Amino acid sequence: MRLSVLDTVILLGAAAVGALPVLFAGDPALALAWLALWAVPAGALVGSTAAAFGAALVPIAWALAAARLALPAMVWPALVIAGLFAAGYGVGAWRPRWAWRSAGALLVLGATLAWLPGLGGLSGAGPPWSPRTAARLLGLAPTTIAIESAGIDWMHHPAVYAPVGTDRMGPDVRTAWRGFLAGPTLLLVGCVLAAAGRRAARSQPCRPGNSSAPFPNN
Repeated sequence: MRLSVLDTVILLGAAAVGALPVLFAGDPALALAWLALWAVPAGALVGSTAAAFGAALVPIAWALAAARLALPAMVWPALVIAGLFAAGYGVGAWRPRWAWRSAGALLVLGATLAWLPGLGGLSGAGPPWSPRTAARLLGLAPTTIAIESAGIDWMHHPAVYAPVGTDRMGPDVRTAWRGFLAGPTLLLVGCVLAAAGRRAARSQPCRPGNSSAPFPNN
């Protein structure tokens, strides 16, 4: 299917916004954190376009950019990020006219999940949660899943060690995500959601004047 100019801009923009910070990042953990946060909203934007077959090029471009991080287990976080992208793609394909709003909401949701375990490090009285609550919140963050899938010791990283209080989390409280489980699982879930979104979109009745573009008609 031929892409419109807007579809092409969205496709290239989604790839560039994810890849460029990674190319210039000094910290592999923070580079993966950005990709994990951007993957779902980027998927929602791309899902609203006609780029059904070109969509896979976006996470591939991110994986190529992340290759410069020289991580020993890059394949697993690449699968995590591709799965997150596919999940967002399903949302965009399902409701293309809501894509920009959905992308914004998904970006805020992902950032909130990443910020919540330590409340952004703003608590002056030490970690804000009990160890078990903090462990659960930390494990739910997409940033945590992507970073730990790469084999990075995220629980001892300065970004979370003091703010979240991971020194209180022994093996009985929390263990790190394992990439060989998290990567394929998230990719499978993401692909199922992407297929479901496209199928739901095809089942919707076409209305005169509707467009698959992510902007409403005036």
